Amino acid sequence: FCQLRKLRFISSPNDLHREREIVRRVTKSVDDDIGDELNVTLKTKDWESLPPAAEKAQEYINCKIGDYDVYVGIMGNRFGTRTEKSESGTQEEFERAYAAWQSSGKPEIMFYFKAGNKTPVNATEAEQLLKVLRFQEDLSARIFWKNYLDPADFERKFREDLEAKIKEAVLRSNKSGTTENLTGMLRAVPSFY
Repeated sequence: FCQLRKLRFISSPNDLHREREIVRRVTKSVDDDIGDELNVTLKTKDWESLPPAAEKAQEYINCKIGDYDVYVGIMGNRFGTRTEKSESGTQEEFERAYAAWQSSGKPEIMFYFKAGNKTPVNATEAEQLLKVLRFQEDLSARIFWKNYLDPADFERKFREDLEAKIKEAVLRSNKSGTTENLTGMLRAVPSFY
């Protein structure tokens, strides 16, 4: 048997540290639970392990992430920080993934929005939340996304979706009689916001 490796890119503004920790923990757990059984290897790598970029942090991230098979986006109350090309790094990363998907069918795109956002206490928070809501509206016309209520709900949904995506990839490999050529490792690379 050949070993199937799945490369995944996780993109989120800085307000979702707990969710990024969940991604790391769930990925390791899923790898431990079904990795050997399905001959799949999952590992995480995130931007926090990259050397800091002195300038143009988003360009640095874009350069370091390379190719990936699944894009996972997460947003809560913050849209993120403007980059040279987009309103936020997460938006830029999504648009890159979406353009690649339109041209090649890869990566698969999964997006999660935190439901029940807190009430903004100032104009800056209100502006950030409005941008999140507009982005969510825009994505509704292009991709399927899910809401989650809290970190526990995110963990449950992410685990279910991760296991389903792995099983789908294994089934496709078995149907075609060859292992898909999926390079690299599972990466969680949230943006610098």
